[in-house]
Amino acid sequence: ACGGTCTPEGSTPGGSSENCSGGDCCNDSGACAGFTGRVWNDGSCSGGAACQNRNTDDNYIINSCKGTSACEASIFRGNVTDSCDGDSACSESPFNGDVYNSCN
Repeated sequence: ACGGTCTPEGSTPGGSSENCSGGDCCNDSGACAGFTGRVWNDGSCSGGAACQNRNTDDNYIINSCKGTSACEASIFRGNVTDSCDGDSACSESPFNGDVYNSCN
């Protein structure tokens, strides 16, 4: 199960959301343990500890954080889109503002 919420792919941030459990996000062992925020149901936060202990306030992770520890223990003060793909790509990183097409 995921600690945040999954939003169906194709919907807009702030739209309807659903529980992540069984969705296409937060897959693999501990991927979203201790996670706060919202994750699109598009494969985001997939990989062991991908988004573990990650704080996004009430922002979205969209097509991002794919890989072992990709965004583990990171703090994001904005949406994360098409970013942080690869093992430890954004691990323990602070970002102020939106992140687009970065750290891949």
